[in-house]
Amino acid sequence: MQCPLCQADNPPSADHCTKCSTPLPLADMTLPPPSDTLGGTMGGTMGGTQAWSVAVTPRPSSEAAAKGQLEPGFLLAERFEILALLGQGGMGAVYKARDNELERLVAIKLIRPELASHPEILRRFKQELILAREVTHRNVIRIFDLGQAQGIKFITMEFVEGRDLRGLIHEKVKLTVDEAVPIILQIGA
Repeated sequence: MQCPLCQADNPPSADHCTKCSTPLPLADMTLPPPSDTLGGTMGGTMGGTQAWSVAVTPRPSSEAAAKGQLEPGFLLAERFEILALLGQGGMGAVYKARDNELERLVAIKLIRPELASHPEILRRFKQELILAREVTHRNVIRIFDLGQAQGIKFITMEFVEGRDLRGLIHEKVKLTVDEAVPIILQIGA
């Protein structure tokens, strides 16, 4: 079967392109209806059978993912849909993502590939994460998990909407006392 996106040849039984991961065939899929909390089914009735359709969209290439750069729409671990890049730092990049399994927003930190290839760095990083999970405070973001998929090592953590202090100070240059006091009280709490 030929991929409609990249034209690569794939085995007839393939459900995704081996080169670009595009779902095959590129069409709508009909899935069994999900159960609701009352034990019934959700979805419409078509031709006497209940079903709901989900449009299949091509997944972006994994080449950028191997470099630690994900584009919006990329599906990581068949679960996390990348929505936007939030920032980059020494350890890697942080993305806003949607956890499709639990239907919530999360932050995903990708560990830079050159760091992820060193077992000692990974061991120390994992130990740090284990210790960080023990901390529970309203001013500390919760870490959910350390994972690996598609050759990418990543951390899932709580997503908090808002602005960082550095950006606020850069924008305002100087905060008034009325602006600074609530921030200081929040940090010290």
